[in-house]
Amino acid sequence: MDEPLIHLDRRSCYTVITINRPRHGNALSFEAIGSIKQSIIDLQSDQPTPIVFTGAGEKFFCAGGDIKSYTKIDSEVELEEIFGAARDLLDMIEAYPCAVIAAINGWALGGGAELALACDFRVIEEHASVGFPQVRLGIIPGWDGIERLSRLVGFGNAKQLFLTGEPMASSDTVKTGFAHWSVPKGESLKKSTELCEAFVKLPQAAFRVAKEQVLKAYSGGYTKTEARGNFARLWFSAEHRDAERDFSNKSLP
Repeated sequence: MDEPLIHLDRRSCYTVITINRPRHGNALSFEAIGSIKQSIIDLQSDQPTPIVFTGAGEKFFCAGGDIKSYTKIDSEVELEEIFGAARDLLDMIEAYPCAVIAAINGWALGGGAELALACDFRVIEEHASVGFPQVRLGIIPGWDGIERLSRLVGFGNAKQLFLTGEPMASSDTVKTGFAHWSVPKGESLKKSTELCEAFVKLPQAAFRVAKEQVLKAYSGGYTKTEARGNFARLWFSAEHRDAERDFSNKSLP
């Protein structure tokens, strides 16, 4: 019996999605992308919780797309179908209403690094590295990673990564702003789930709106009118009143 392409570990405060193709560098096949997408749809239709992405084993977080299967692509229509599915998945991750964290426990290469970019937060282990080797394969990133990385780490750092194809060590990912935290080997999942447990304690309506507004500011869809309307709506919400009261009580001498 074939091993499942992903493992889903759903807890009360979070869900861990493990890419389960360690013998293939946890590369994302078309089928694996479909499995992840369906899992997220199922989570959204129920009670969404934060998501943590990680890879099976210790060597790879995700080696990107399944290059062996890509060699069979023989038309632009098929190319768009396969790569469009990956782009749609990353857009879905980026727009997910709760926190999404990449627990980078090994190499994150090409599309694997692009997957991490679509997440809200990135926790990387000290032995892990990130790279965009596409230029060495005669292509450029195909899952919209150029835009995401350039805005995240800046023009100069993005050019260095994209134009050389050289990997970036864990310590440098934090220095450039790619990753938020660097942790010892084997501890990225622990750190990520602790973050999830902290996030679910926050007022969830405000968290969702804040994430949505930041994404719109990033993508060019932000308007002051909408942001001010959201602020007013949240101001008069029960969550705000409860949080305000709790804060005031804690602040009393």
